[in-house]
Amino acid sequence: MGIDILKLLQDANNEYLAFEKHPASKLDLDQKVHYLNALALLMNSDEEIHEKERGYLVTLIHSFNLPNEKLDELIAFSKSADNSSVIEMNKMLPKDELKFIFLMDCFIIAYKDGVLKPVEKNVIGEYARTSKINKIDIDRVERLYKVIIERRPLPKNETISFQGCKVDIKIFNYLFDYYGVKHK
Repeated sequence: MGIDILKLLQDANNEYLAFEKHPASKLDLDQKVHYLNALALLMNSDEEIHEKERGYLVTLIHSFNLPNEKLDELIAFSKSADNSSVIEMNKMLPKDELKFIFLMDCFIIAYKDGVLKPVEKNVIGEYARTSKINKIDIDRVERLYKVIIERRPLPKNETISFQGCKVDIKIFNYLFDYYGVKHK
């Protein structure tokens, strides 16, 4: 049996349409490259580059309107980054509301292989520290990841609130839409 062309087209179209609304797609070129480099470092932090992790990077590459060849550059960077390039990358990580989108992308990449390994959790922690995201907000974003992507329901009468920090839950609308999750 051959491939299901219609399903392939529908899946690709759904992904493209959802992720073209990715908030980080509005960054300038240098910021996009540093954003992706940081995710590539996280992807390789466990010294295993999984196909699903690559796939998510390709989705972001497309949503950022970058060429497919960028994936090879990201993988090469993840295997040979030096101190000065990481310092430069860290300077360019989002510091505004987009830092929560970046954190969400970190969790998406880290969980792509099915498990958040300790080294990945530590790398995410360092990125959060660089972006000045506190432990409570890290937990909120990880819980939101589990609700949206893993479709784990919250316990009854529990909510994920970003009211105490300067983030509007609407910045995650592209994920709610893509994964078909209803929210208030």
